[in-house]
Amino acid sequence: MDYEELTLALSFSLRFLHRSDYVNCLCLNTKIRNRLLHSDSVLSIVRRKPRYGDIHTKFWKAIMLLGQEGFVDVRSDDDNCVELAFEDLSKSIPNFHPERLMKDEGIDGEIRRDVIRTFHNHKLFHYPGNRGQEVLEVVLRRISDNFFNLGYCQGMNYVAGAVIVSLADPQLVHFCSESDLESNPNSCQIQNERQIIDETYSIITGMIFRLQLSRLWGYGFPDMPLYSYALKCYLQEYCPAVVSHLSSIGFDLSIIVARWFIPLFSDNIPFSCLFRLWDFLLSYGFCGLFRIAVGLFRLYETEIVACEIVTFSDLLNRISNEDLVKESNVQRLFSVLMTLTTINPNS
Repeated sequence: MDYEELTLALSFSLRFLHRSDYVNCLCLNTKIRNRLLHSDSVLSIVRRKPRYGDIHTKFWKAIMLLGQEGFVDVRSDDDNCVELAFEDLSKSIPNFHPERLMKDEGIDGEIRRDVIRTFHNHKLFHYPGNRGQEVLEVVLRRISDNFFNLGYCQGMNYVAGAVIVSLADPQLVHFCSESDLESNPNSCQIQNERQIIDETYSIITGMIFRLQLSRLWGYGFPDMPLYSYALKCYLQEYCPAVVSHLSSIGFDLSIIVARWFIPLFSDNIPFSCLFRLWDFLLSYGFCGLFRIAVGLFRLYETEIVACEIVTFSDLLNRISNEDLVKESNVQRLFSVLMTLTTINPNS
């Protein structure tokens, strides 16, 4: 059996594999990896709940490591990232902090304010003693310092916070309602703080390159108009009634790009669904952002075209807070995503 036949056979078999099996297939050969990384069949794998909660972070790291061919390594492009190690200098220069090469008080203030507002319904971030806020602030400052073309923008805090939760609470058992937060407040604490910081930073670094996030997170949101236009084109193809209706009520699609794309849906979709969407996104690439967005619009098309501007915002909140908590609705979303075949890396 030649590589083409093997790749075709594996493509048909993906729906029967688990995430770890998929990663093992990617390790077989470069040609197979390039073919399978962007395969629609990966949706059949990631739509299923994983057997173990921590499999998501392992899957993300493996996918980003195996898929890194074709984009610049984080430590080799000075235009994107500068990491300097001044460990020896820190011993000889008083008050020298190697992790803060340039301190921007404005960015520091933004980060500090957003950290306080991030996932306040999770015990990691609700109680200062659990160290979630401190870890999140360190990670965001490190990204801001090392990626000179990014700085910091609101939305990065939710992505970093979600990664921290995936590492420290992979079973997602420490999200609570306001009435539950006061019970057993110290049940979720970060013990291995340095390891969580390093792993979170490593995963987000991989995301920045894998999903080309400098186009969204960069100063001035450089490609937001382009993303808004591309989203409109895809919506025109799959649900033109939605485009027409949103235009009639004066809703600008750039709001969707800002609200969904910049935080990678982490502020809008329950984590039990979000992490599976990230499995797909990191395997598929940045065009997966458009596929997920169009999938949500198509899933709720009937309700959207009946909305006014205020009720549309209410619908978006309901989707994130209620609908996608239910597994049946998550499966409906993945079923829709599997039909959007023209939204792919080659389109």
